[in-house]
Amino acid sequence: MAFGGQYNEDAAFAETKQKLSSRQIEYVKSLFNSETSEQNEEGCKRIKGACGKFLDTDEYASGDKTYAGYLTCCDLCSHCGGLSGWIIALIIFIVLGVCASGAAAFWFFYWNRKRGGQEVQVEEGKEDTESTNTEDSKNVIEIPAGTY
Repeated sequence: MAFGGQYNEDAAFAETKQKLSSRQIEYVKSLFNSETSEQNEEGCKRIKGACGKFLDTDEYASGDKTYAGYLTCCDLCSHCGGLSGWIIALIIFIVLGVCASGAAAFWFFYWNRKRGGQEVQVEEGKEDTESTNTEDSKNVIEIPAGTY
């Protein structure tokens, strides 16, 4: 399936459904690599309509990479691209991780300190019922305002 010459979309679509041998696949790849990038771009633009039709066929859905359509449309011209599901899931997990980290940092550095500027310290080995101070069972340590 060379890109040069006359172009007929119906004939190109019919060619996309043909199976190729490994020698034919290597030959088409060598033809593609021997052309200039401008020629390759022009050929890929011309075959885009046939590739769109090929993506709706059972041959493409089978996942068999020996079809001429898969070789030209997907491998050489990258018309079958798009983000796969695992890449999208990875992006979502990264975004959720960043949001969770931001929320934890906000809580620790801002919200927890702005609740009154006090931290509660409980003495070890002493339970609330053993406290001699009936008004406040815990010692309160004030944090100076300059520390945050």
